[in-house]
Amino acid sequence: MAEPTERRRLDDGDRAPNGEEFEVFVRSDGSDPMRHAGSVRAADVDGAYEIASRLFAWHADDVWLCPSADVTRFSTHELADGASPADRPTDPEEPRSREWS
Repeated sequence: MAEPTERRRLDDGDRAPNGEEFEVFVRSDGSDPMRHAGSVRAADVDGAYEIASRLFAWHADDVWLCPSADVTRFSTHELADGASPADRPTDPEEPRSREWS
């Protein structure tokens, strides 16, 4: 049985001082799920699409871009000073097991 993971909500400060940061999601084939490929910085979504296409999506059927500022991040890593643990969405007594490696 796997132990419940403790995540902290990370600071949502300015992640892109020179432009806006976008999270890039791609799908290689129409039947595949979207997967996070990485992040890019650009002045606008069109610029982000151009950069993302060159870096991550030259092979992809679909490319989705999401402004990073609209993404709330939770992590097990100690990236934010003074971050408090996030509430678990499920009962902490619920048995869990990892199904991936």
